[in-house]
Amino acid sequence: MLQLALENVSTHVGFNVEIKWTMQLKDGSYELNNPFELNLFIDIVLDAVLKYAGKRRIVFSCFHPDICVMLRLKQNKYPVLFLTQGATSKYPTYNDPRTQNTPVAINFALFAGILGLNMHTEDILRDPSLVKTALSHGLITFCWGDDNNNVDTIKYLKKLGLNGIIYDRIEDHIEQKESVFLSDDGSDLLQIAACLSPNSPPYLSEDSLCTLDTDGFNHQDTNANGNV
Repeated sequence: MLQLALENVSTHVGFNVEIKWTMQLKDGSYELNNPFELNLFIDIVLDAVLKYAGKRRIVFSCFHPDICVMLRLKQNKYPVLFLTQGATSKYPTYNDPRTQNTPVAINFALFAGILGLNMHTEDILRDPSLVKTALSHGLITFCWGDDNNNVDTIKYLKKLGLNGIIYDRIEDHIEQKESVFLSDDGSDLLQIAACLSPNSPPYLSEDSLCTLDTDGFNHQDTNANGNV
């Protein structure tokens, strides 16, 4: 299905490819039993994306911290966002301490060398300073959650300076649909952030992988293979 989407949806449409994987809950149970071998699963997804994405703008995201690290190490073409539900009563708490609150998630994203994180809006509404903290560290910051389907909440989140807001039925909220992967002046947000962020991975500052010309930033990449 991923290959089908990549081949048939206009390349102008950017993809947020969320990797779903079972995680252990606080009570010791798992969301799913007997999953695939993790390296094999990730390699299959990456193979499809690297073969069929073409020039499409893509960002990977996942709630599983280890998968975020694997995506970061297994390829250097597409950026990674750490999905976090933070402190919430809406969903069961995960056992992994890296997932249990947003400040820890921010530290993990910095440690892992990934582009940023995708916060749960419930956490942001409770403590808006979390956005400022993440942005001050050079992390690209998105948000998700049922609260985002309220037009007033969307306006408030935009004022906080978030780089991306995920919500349903986008046609009901804005007159002209624009790519979340572009900044206000039309520049490619993900490429610029990857090149200029203080948290840029080493390969973005070495070997001249990011260059600036009259057309903007171009990200020249190479692929890294192998199991983690």
